[in-house]
This record gives sequence, C-alpha cells and structure tokens, in this order.
Amino acid sequence: MERVQEAARLAQIADFIEGREGGYEEIVGERGIRLSGGQRQRIGIARALYKRASVIVLDEATSALDNSTEKEVMAAIEGLSHQLTVILIAHRLSTLEKCDRIFQLDQGQVYQEGDRHGDSPTNSATGGVVGATGGTDPAIVSTSIRSTG
Repeated sequence: MERVQEAARLAQIADFIEGREGGYEEIVGERGIRLSGGQRQRIGIARALYKRASVIVLDEATSALDNSTEKEVMAAIEGLSHQLTVILIAHRLSTLEKCDRIFQLDQGQVYQEGDRHGDSPTNSATGGVVGATGGTDPAIVSTSIRSTG
C-alpha cells in the first residue's frame, strides 16, 4: 500500500483519494463515484508511476488539468526524471517548459527538433518549435524530459 500511496502523492491525487470515505478502496466508475477529467488523468499518471517502468509515455496527460495542478504534476514528473525516461505528447506550451528535447511532428514525421533553450531551427510558418502550438496548431509536439543514460 505504501507504493500506491507514493505514486498517488507524486501524481498529486493522494489528497483527493485520502479525503474520500473509502480512501484507496473507493469504487469509481459506473458503480462508484465519478471522477473529473483531471482526476482521471492524475490517477492514470499514478498508475504509470506505480509500475516503475524505465520509460513512461504520457499522451496529453495534463490537458484536463488547471495550470496550477499541471505545474505540480510536471514538477513531480521532473523529479522522477533521474530514474526514468519520460516522453510527453502535448499541445500546451506550459507542458514543455521543463523538457530537454522537443520534437515537432507533421503527418507522423519529425520536421523540427530543438531544446527548451531555443536551440532549434526556426520555421517562419510556426515561429520555431515551441511556437508551433499557437495559431492553427498544425503539429503534435512530442517531448522528452530527460533520458536515464
């Protein structure tokens, strides 16, 4: 149970779970309580952290979170980056702030690569790698926080 609680704490969902009458035994879904989109995402992140994988892929994992909660969750994920590789797929610029490498995709192909410090090719159509999420949002931005190697 200690490992479950630690994963929930890192995913910023422990307070919600522990505040429920059933705690970690609470039933959710059709026959239990309903979760908000943000709560579901944080539980999904906790499940990924619980598995202790060497690589975690998070696809739009913070899209339903408010900015404050997103920052807390991203700080927790960044704190784990020395233990594992995290690959984020995101459109929201704030999700990319702590990422080491940023790859912009268009129709499944990488067409820009750079880092959070601006070391990237400039594309006048998108304003550079991190500028790609504005406007019409033509591409998916895939990011990796840090590699274990």
